[in-house]
Amino acid sequence: MGNLAGMYFFMFILNETVCLFIGGLLSVLPHITRKSLLFGVRIPDSANKDKSVIRLKTTYSIVIIFTTAVVLLAGFYFYYLWPQSMFLLSLYQPLVLLAAQFATFIPLWKKSIRLKADKGWEVRNIGTSQTVSSSGKSRIVGMPLIWYIICTVLCILAVFAVLAVYPSVPDTIVTHWNGNMVADAWGQKSLIDIFIMPIIAFATILLMFGSN
Repeated sequence: MGNLAGMYFFMFILNETVCLFIGGLLSVLPHITRKSLLFGVRIPDSANKDKSVIRLKTTYSIVIIFTTAVVLLAGFYFYYLWPQSMFLLSLYQPLVLLAAQFATFIPLWKKSIRLKADKGWEVRNIGTSQTVSSSGKSRIVGMPLIWYIICTVLCILAVFAVLAVYPSVPDTIVTHWNGNMVADAWGQKSLIDIFIMPIIAFATILLMFGSN
């Protein structure tokens, strides 16, 4: 029982940390990515100082920060009342954040299109990759390298965390919950089942890094 309580607490801390990181990253994305893109709409670099552009970015950040706070509070609530749900929450908490990001991005994308038309902003089409000149050379402006480094470090930490708790994980683990949040399927623990999420996360990082 003591091992299970410790494992639930560890999963709770890990879930909250991951959600805090994802929420923080999502909330600042419009402020650190290409100046020439406003929610997928190409605008002049100088337009970033426009009050309407600043307002759209601020609205996005506020919504994401609020959603992140709700998700974190929900994690506290479920851990206090039902610590066994920590494994399930580790799957759904990040999905809620991503869903909120998508639901917020689409309306702001539409507003950005209307704003560009209303302001009469015109941008010369220079291809799919936005480039800037620097000492006669061009460099691709994309996601800062530090974010890839941070995400990779988190994946590595997740692997070490899995190795640390693996011996204390019961031989039989829950693999599915029904609509009433009651476990209805079990299986034998295995390293592949435990490592699958860090592997998927690392593969996603590599895909994003390669495409950028």
